[in-house]
Amino acid sequence: MLAGLLARNALTRGTFRNGCALPLHELQGVTPRLRQSQMSGINTRAPLRASPRSPFLDRVSLFGPETGAIRLLSDVTTSNDAACRQAGINRTIGLVMRAARCIGEEYVFESSGERLWQQLQTRLTDVLRAMHQAGALAGRDPQDAYFVRCDRSTMTQNDLDNGRVIVQVMIHPAASIETMRIQLAIGDGGRVTGLGIGDFGLRIGGEGSGIT
Repeated sequence: MLAGLLARNALTRGTFRNGCALPLHELQGVTPRLRQSQMSGINTRAPLRASPRSPFLDRVSLFGPETGAIRLLSDVTTSNDAACRQAGINRTIGLVMRAARCIGEEYVFESSGERLWQQLQTRLTDVLRAMHQAGALAGRDPQDAYFVRCDRSTMTQNDLDNGRVIVQVMIHPAASIETMRIQLAIGDGGRVTGLGIGDFGLRIGGEGSGIT
């Protein structure tokens, strides 16, 4: 039911939008039927560092009664980091990653150099411009919503020697979260990986904070 609702949300409203706004006509009831205290209560037995101390409603996408109908009450992920718990944020990142993967596959046989870097930067900028116009990215002007860079400043000499292309993408998702910075490496076969902290890194907000 959740997968179908999110698919309809993607097709009709945009996958980056919260799915709770869509009505559910097919769902007649839910089991078990949780009380409000169960959905909004805190798991006091969870360790302090653990995300399960967040309300159940903030950790799991739940269906339940609302204004006389069954609706999706929360559109979230189970991420242990509260900044990445909004499912719309993850889907926005997924859009960027998928676009980068498709673009990378087109240029897999191109030689790394200034011409290729400019082409990749232009193509990704076009994608982010379309996302901004569709409402996926916040900011009145494009420069407030996204930024793409692919040049010698995003790659080390070791990257250049090994033909690795790294694109730095900064986006401001249209949700209650600050700027995300993503580094994408386009490697063999057009495979796109994230670089940063560990295998995949994002820095949220200022230079000092990071998540993997």
